[in-house]
Order: sequence, then C-alpha cells, then structure tokens
Amino acid sequence: MLAFRRREDSACAFATLERVAPVEVAVQSSSRALTGPSHTWLQPTREQLTRISSLEEGWDSYGAPPITQSRIAQACTLVQSIADDRAPPPSLVPTPDGSIQLEWHSYDVELEVLLISEADLEVSFEDLRGELPAYEEVLSYDVTPLVEYVRLLGERAQGSQDG
Repeated sequence: MLAFRRREDSACAFATLERVAPVEVAVQSSSRALTGPSHTWLQPTREQLTRISSLEEGWDSYGAPPITQSRIAQACTLVQSIADDRAPPPSLVPTPDGSIQLEWHSYDVELEVLLISEADLEVSFEDLRGELPAYEEVLSYDVTPLVEYVRLLGERAQGSQDG
C-alpha cells in the first residue's frame, strides 16, 4: 500500500528549498528528485514547479499569497508517489489560497487533486466511459485510489498508442 509521506519524510529535493533558491538548481543537485520510473514526468513537472515557485504575492491580481515551499515539496513528493510513465504528466495549477492542484483531463478521465493540507488531498475523479465509479473524497496519507486512477490513465494512453 502506498502512503503519502509528510514533508519532513520526503526525499524530494524541493523540500529543502528557500524561496530565493531556484527550483532548477535543487533538482539538479539531487539525484533522487523526480527520478526512477517517472522520468517522462520529470521535465514537465520541473518546469511547472519552477514557474509556480516564482509566483509572488498578488500573482493572480487579487492578492493571492505566493505558493509555499511546503506545497512545492508536497506536490513533488506526491508526483513521485503516483507517477506512471504510461500516463501523461499532470498539469500543476496554483490556487488563489496558496496551494497547488494537479489535473488530468484526457483519455476520458477527469482527475483533479487539490493539496489542502500537509496530509490531506481532495480528490475528484470521473471516468467518462463509466468503467469506474465517480469518486470525490479527501485522502489522508493513503493515496492508493489516486494511484489506481493514474494507472487507468496510463493504460488508456498506452492503448491509444497501440491501436
């Protein structure tokens, strides 16, 4: 069973960043950051986290706070935990409350994951083909359902390339 790791348990290089330190340098300095089976997710995730980490207060023109380094680290750790090379990488979207949402909208799968606290993820899943039931819950630590949804994305992506 996969368990979502808290920030202090994370091996992710982003976890130790200061706001002034570029994410790119931290990724390059750690061979453990976003490596392994998720190598196709590495570059897009790195680019998105770099962009998100550079947002300053008011980035949305309505006074939104900058995204905290703990949220950057949490997103990095989560991506490492759920990566499936067959699936497309997520879009990482900053939210006006200072958090990050991961999104997939492809292969008849609608999946959104909002990082709502250090330990909690709000997950919304819909299978437009109706093969799996819709799911909308808050996950705390155990990301097993999320891994299954990303695996489904990977299977469908691979199937569309094979056929």
